[in-house]
Amino acid sequence: MLSVVTLLFKIGDEIGQAHNRNHRTTKITFHFLNR
Repeated sequence: MLSVVTLLFKIGDEIGQAHNRNHRTTKITFHFLNR
């Protein structure tokens, strides 16, 4: 049971990091498009 919870936390953390990277890339893209 504990290993499943740990696995879910790892997956959630990876998704969160990927989301932050995508959000940053989107902000940079909009910044260039708005020039």
